[in-house]
Formats: sequence, structure tokens, C-alpha cells
Amino acid sequence: MKIAAACYPIDWIGGYFGLVEKYDAWVAEAADEGAELLVFPEYAAMELACFAGKAVSADLTGSMAAVSEMLPAYWDMCAELARRHGVYLLTGSGPCR
Repeated sequence: MKIAAACYPIDWIGGYFGLVEKYDAWVAEAADEGAELLVFPEYAAMELACFAGKAVSADLTGSMAAVSEMLPAYWDMCAELARRHGVYLLTGSGPCR
């Protein structure tokens, strides 16, 4: 089994479709290289905090609460990308409440 791991940059994403586009590019590249298991880094889901705005993103407690609410949609997005590209994807972690 070929495993893909990379230094994933946490970026300020303009919206949900920007996040889908970013993840799709990463997943597609790894799948094209023959990877079967893709491992995103710990706390990669914290990137979702940008959707709650700069004030929330700058506040640790606020950003953790915001990301916690968005995790189900994030997991769904990752599952769809894994299915589309025929790979297993270990999502980046995030805080759960």
C-alpha cells in the first residue's frame, strides 16, 4: 500500500468551494501518484475557522467552537473526495464538543 503524507499549508480560504478545490487538488495529486491512503496532518481542520471570520479565527475558544460545528460537513466533504478518487483518506483532526 502506498501512503501519501505531506506538509499541508493552513491557508485563509475564501469560502467552502475554495476548500473543496484545495482538498480536491491535494487528493487528486496523491491519487495520480498511486497513493491509496492519504493522511492529512493533525488539526488540519482548524482551517475551517476562517469561515467564521477573522475575529473568531483569532480567538482560540471561538475558533475551536466554530470548527467543532463544521466538522460533520468537513467529514462529508472528505468522504466524497475519497470516493471520487478511489482512495482512503484520514482527515485532519479538529476539536469536537
